[in-house]
Amino acid sequence: MNCRKQIFFFVALSVMLLLASCSDNRAMRLRYEAERLYYQADKQMKTAVEAPESSRNALLKAAADYYGETLEFALTALDSISAELNPVELREVRYLAFQSANRLSSLYFQARSFDTCVTILTRLLSKASFEGAAQVTTDISLGRALQASGKWDSALTVYHRALDSYYPPVDDSGEVVQTLFKLPLHIFQISQAVGDSAASREHYDYARQYYSSLIDKDSAAPLTRQAHAALASLYQSVGKYGKVVTELGYLADSTADNYIDLRINIAETYSRMPDGNDSALAVYDDLLDHLKASDSLYRPRLIFKKILLKMESGEYRYARDMLIDLKKNYPYFYENAPAAQFTLARAFELLGRWNRAETEYKYLIEKFRGSQQAMATFLYLGDQLLAQGRDEEGRKWYQDAEAYYDEIAARGAGTLMEARALTFKADLYKRLGNYRRSAELLVAVFNKFPSSEMGRKGLLQAASIYRKQLNQPQMADSLVGRLRAMLLEPEEGWGT
Repeated sequence: MNCRKQIFFFVALSVMLLLASCSDNRAMRLRYEAERLYYQADKQMKTAVEAPESSRNALLKAAADYYGETLEFALTALDSISAELNPVELREVRYLAFQSANRLSSLYFQARSFDTCVTILTRLLSKASFEGAAQVTTDISLGRALQASGKWDSALTVYHRALDSYYPPVDDSGEVVQTLFKLPLHIFQISQAVGDSAASREHYDYARQYYSSLIDKDSAAPLTRQAHAALASLYQSVGKYGKVVTELGYLADSTADNYIDLRINIAETYSRMPDGNDSALAVYDDLLDHLKASDSLYRPRLIFKKILLKMESGEYRYARDMLIDLKKNYPYFYENAPAAQFTLARAFELLGRWNRAETEYKYLIEKFRGSQQAMATFLYLGDQLLAQGRDEEGRKWYQDAEAYYDEIAARGAGTLMEARALTFKADLYKRLGNYRRSAELLVAVFNKFPSSEMGRKGLLQAASIYRKQLNQPQMADSLVGRLRAMLLEPEEGWGT
């Protein structure tokens, strides 16, 4: 008997013995069948993931059918397994139900069948009781599905159930459960993004208390550190800059990998505070004095940030000279920094040298085509010329702006460059009083780029236009509801 035949023989014999041993134990037979079905579903899922895109959807549908079959079998089997006589089998079949339901729900979520996700997960929770991570995972998945389907109040109830049932948000291995940990801040961000001031205050208070209590409990270092970062993001959102500096101060350990970035964030926060520029400059100077050779790429960036502070302080000549030196000493940085070129043009303008400023603005438009600064410059120059009474020239800049935006949108079709160009075009139409066309463009940007910041902010701007300029509150409410349903992922804050 050769090796392959021997392996087949022993595998077959093992299966026969297992089946024989299970014949008198219904719980084991049910557990075995659930495992077999789940293995089949996972195998089909692996095949789908590795398949060519042309055949992937059909294979994913087959995988969903397998997971659905496994889920139904496992949920039915749970009624036939005694918790007293077969606790191990009960636990394992329950886990297979949990895995199958969450895999199945994930597939339907990707297909945007959110109501089906809600049905699957609600059925799972009604038929099987879970504790710990499994319960939290299911609750968060259910909350996301409810949110995506527009049922925000129901989603909030489920989210808070997860937060209340699993505290602190740390698993058995000591790792922070990020999906749960970020939830209070995320809920606040959603209420703030859609302009719900009453809900924002309520969710702000909850998030502040949640993260503060994690710190007060003197939990493990990673959790405490991340709680300080979450509080910094929370305070930043409401303009409590002194508190932001305090929280970032807890994170800015010189041994931290992101130490320089944290110090830069502290300086930028100082600059937003009344009379905070001197403190910000002190941070930048200290960083420049202590930069290591390995951090040399930070130097031009820090110098430019100092220049911006000089501009804010009215030291235009000093800022201009620093910009010229920056361009000379760090040409690679300057050639890739449209903000630096815009600042140079602005410095000449504020020094009363309009002709030179206009030349620098035009250079910005040509050199950095498609950049935010270049597109903003068209509107800025149009506004300035109209304010100076040079109406014909101002209107000409507006006309050129529309052609420029159309060109950039066509060149960057399907990319965020197109989104940026259409957003500026909407801003142009708003300036010209064509509010309906402006709102339609902003909605179009969201429809095409729903996961982008520009798309989401554009939808909120469109809602404001429909509410204030077009007197269509129902349309505004509908757009806000769409935005709330889309905000499924928390914004990035200061990492740790």
